Amino acid sequence: NPVLRARAAMVSGYDGLDASPSAVIQSRLEEQLHAEDPRWGTPPLKDVQAITPASFKDFWAPLLASGPIEVQVFGDVTVDQAAAAVAKTFGALPPRPVSAATPPPVKFPAHNATPLTLRHDGDDTQAAAAIAWPTGSGSADIAESRRLDVLAGPWPPADDAPFDAVFCANMLHIAPWPACGALMRGAAARLAPGGLLLTYGPYLEDDVPAAASNLEFDAWLRARDPASGLRRREAVVAEAAAAGLLLRERLAMPANNLMLVFEAALP
Repeated sequence: NPVLRARAAMVSGYDGLDASPSAVIQSRLEEQLHAEDPRWGTPPLKDVQAITPASFKDFWAPLLASGPIEVQVFGDVTVDQAAAAVAKTFGALPPRPVSAATPPPVKFPAHNATPLTLRHDGDDTQAAAAIAWPTGSGSADIAESRRLDVLAGPWPPADDAPFDAVFCANMLHIAPWPACGALMRGAAARLAPGGLLLTYGPYLEDDVPAAASNLEFDAWLRARDPASGLRRREAVVAEAAAAGLLLRERLAMPANNLMLVFEAALP
């Protein structure tokens, strides 16, 4: 039975939960980062030992039988393809009742002036420290999203509030070259004075030897689609300047990527 096998595997790991600083962080940090919410914590050993296939089903069956299903689609698919695939699978399920239960909100712990100390049972010369603060990320709490094709335009209506920043990741090398100029012009038109456009991805540079992995990636992209390929940083900077955006920073990022930071001209 998979429930019994999972229970046995989990029970066998409890002896090592306090064996080292990294083990303590792995088993207890998430719970601390969620204001000691047990949903992110490691349950007491006695609770795990008491799990049976019947109790597992009794707990999960009602939760999985009602409420909305959130589907996120990733990959090289069009909106129409994704919608058709979801319609044939999740969309073909019988209507689900609306769940009456409201899950507890996810919270970040309040600021603590005194660090929280957790102890381990390993070598007393080993220690670890973690500092955390709340920040937004992912798709949670997004108030509105819009599909944006920089070549089709126009960007969001001009009467909307100007943007403080625009972030574009891994687009320039998979889109045709005209998309670069369109991105720069669209961002320049919608950024507030002093606003920033940040572009992330792999680039080729005149004065920097290209990494072998970037050259291989460039060749693969061009073999797949001759209109794509890694862009030269100098050409991207020239397109930005023509639109009124000035390069402020070139930041080296992991895996031979760059972050280029452009600033909209002040009045």
